[in-house]
Amino acid sequence: MKSTGVVRKLDKEGRIVLPKPLRKLLELSIDDPIEILLDEKNIVLRKYSPIPACIITGEISDQNITFKNENIALSPKGLKVILKELENMKIEI
Repeated sequence: MKSTGVVRKLDKEGRIVLPKPLRKLLELSIDDPIEILLDEKNIVLRKYSPIPACIITGEISDQNITFKNENIALSPKGLKVILKELENMKIEI
């Protein structure tokens, strides 16, 4: 993960405010849904998309293919990356 250098305190209701430059960088607008994820002891916030992001490229597209009960998504480009890696490992499919 990359540090933004931004530190905020929780208010009385447990809320935080994301600074405007960060919202602009992430293309977040008022009323955009934000997904809250846990990564061991870290909280990760990301713009919510009903279409899962590719685990290889991070792309969000309606062309993404999901696997494992929709927990894993691959974009066409991500699938090509995996196939190339498998070819390099001399593993037959």
